[in-house]
Amino acid sequence: IISYSNATKVRHLGVDPSTLRRDGAVSAQTAGQMAQGVCRVFGSDLGISITGISGPEGGTLEKPIGLVFIGASCDTKCEVEEYHFGGGREEIRQQASEAALELAIRYLLGLGDDAR
Repeated sequence: IISYSNATKVRHLGVDPSTLRRDGAVSAQTAGQMAQGVCRVFGSDLGISITGISGPEGGTLEKPIGLVFIGASCDTKCEVEEYHFGGGREEIRQQASEAALELAIRYLLGLGDDAR
């Protein structure tokens, strides 16, 4: 699910609206709820989410361009990692995709936090 809008995050992934109000769409809390929602909606064993600011606009001092949260949910475990990528929009999106795939592989191999 590509969920750029908050309404889609709520409606299709079950993100709590209060999380979006309190923490924002680009937050560890939202990434975690999105990953859990993927598992719930699709009945999958592993859910991966990416939320971030890839630019060229939209960054703030608190949440700069390049800030990305990647969530992984598996069974009862949910982990979120925070990244700060550099470069332009496409470079940030590429780096986020690669980091998400790496996290998925670690989870599928049963390594989780131990793989770092």
